[in-house]
Amino acid sequence: CTYGVAHTYLAVEALKKAAKDNHIDIYIEKQGASGIIDELTHEQINQALDIIIASDVHICHMERFKNKNILDEPIKNASQLIYKILN
Repeated sequence: CTYGVAHTYLAVEALKKAAKDNHIDIYIEKQGASGIIDELTHEQINQALDIIIASDVHICHMERFKNKNILDEPIKNASQLIYKILN
């Protein structure tokens, strides 16, 4: 998030709630003005079925997600975004 951590953490909480409501596991890496926080491990990335990129900044190390299904879209409605991934 280019505007600071507040928007980032609001998006994180919305995604976690939507994932929990749909009984799926989610791992979230945050990137922004503070750098990379909670960087995803190679194991987490390898196990991931889908990757959501919801960013208005350049994502560092995008090569880690090579050969993964990536949905690159802003988070306006986390529940709809999770629904889109599941279907």
